[in-house]
Amino acid sequence: VTRAGLSSTRRPLLARTHVQGRVYNFLERPTGWKCFVYHFAVFLIVLVCLIFSVLSTIEQYAALATGTLFWMEIVLVVFFGTEYVVRLWSAGCRSKYVGLWGRLRFARKPISIIDLIVVVASMVVLCVGSKGQVFATSAIRGIRFLQILRMLHVDRQGGTWRLLGSVVFIHRQELITTLYIGFLGLIFSSYFV
Repeated sequence: VTRAGLSSTRRPLLARTHVQGRVYNFLERPTGWKCFVYHFAVFLIVLVCLIFSVLSTIEQYAALATGTLFWMEIVLVVFFGTEYVVRLWSAGCRSKYVGLWGRLRFARKPISIIDLIVVVASMVVLCVGSKGQVFATSAIRGIRFLQILRMLHVDRQGGTWRLLGSVVFIHRQELITTLYIGFLGLIFSSYFV
């Protein structure tokens, strides 16, 4: 094998790894205005879908909201399913996520599990909810509650949750004291009712 032949076989591999890295950084470590626009657009789509989901439970708006919501759900299931597969593929650029076991390690991350739950819950809502009375049963509404987890999709880095956790941890004694006093107040006031 000549040196030229060896370098030409490496080039596609390096290009693929480069593309994987760029896609991974775009989806998992967003920086720059393009990433902001993409993730903000995803947030708006999820928010609009959530609003239509609420409107579908109000009789006055049910007809319009249900039809629109059905098509939005299809688009979101395809979009989030595709994005999940692309995230799994692009995770291979990181050394700890290389290969099948690495991809499974990536899929076991809490945010990846949430993404998978959202996609599966959306598919269940579409399959079950599209037969007969659309999105009406309480079981379907319970599954639809899981779709609120889509809002967590926006904060993939978990910065907000880390901040909240650190504040709760720092002020845990005050919170426990407040909880205890509130519990005592509830018990005390229940005797007067």
